[in-house]
Amino acid sequence: SGDVLAVGAPNDAKVYLFERSGGMFAPLKTLTPELGDGGSFGASVSFQGSTLFVGSPTNSDGKFYSFSATDNW
Repeated sequence: SGDVLAVGAPNDAKVYLFERSGGMFAPLKTLTPELGDGGSFGASVSFQGSTLFVGSPTNSDGKFYSFSATDNW
């Protein structure tokens, strides 16, 4: 979203956030699901304004997570 890039790594159940700074992207934060709730977390990522949605499609419930920039992800 703007100056933040999200890269999903479902095999590792992580989403890596990078922030643009001076024309380059630098690591910002690594997002993970709730403990014991991997389920291909990060298989899909989508920004809507300052909110990031992360899909976890193989979770038994087929979950998605939301993270807000205003809450420091």
